[in-house]
Amino acid sequence: MDISKSDLRQLFLERRDGLEGRERSEASQKIIESVVELDAYQDSTDVGLFYPLENEIDLRVLITKTLEAGKKVYLPRVNSGESRLEFCPYTGDISDLVPGPFGILEPKTREIAPEQINFITVPGLAFDLHGHRLGYGAGYYDRFLGASPAFSAGVTFDIQTIDILPVAEHDIAVNIVVTETRLISS
Repeated sequence: MDISKSDLRQLFLERRDGLEGRERSEASQKIIESVVELDAYQDSTDVGLFYPLENEIDLRVLITKTLEAGKKVYLPRVNSGESRLEFCPYTGDISDLVPGPFGILEPKTREIAPEQINFITVPGLAFDLHGHRLGYGAGYYDRFLGASPAFSAGVTFDIQTIDILPVAEHDIAVNIVVTETRLISS
């Protein structure tokens, strides 16, 4: 592939940001419906989710559904000093969240061991047909996924998928990619 990761990031940011609000909302709902139907999600007890950043998939409804199903929810927090992602318990109380270094709402609670999570949703600017992910370039999710045995579901809009992405040795593929129109097993 002749295009750089930096150029791909720009391309997929433009695609994602070009979605209309209603289209993004409807697609987010379809993605959530597909995630809750996954056997790995249904069998899970400890679920790692994320709060949306700007025009990302909005998983707030999934956070609520997961809590209502009696599962434990964990949200990511960036530990800039150690250059890693931590997951912390979240009970659904928005006052327990504060803006993190990237402006994303993060929990104030204590982190849990990566092994505790058994299902995790993973955001990305793009995913390919092999489950490889293009993130923002800091490697936070790759490092976490490398330390966690959790079943990982990349969640993305259909317009953010591509046949193949450039992959580095440290890149970790997700188990499945969920879009509003399909499931892509890797």
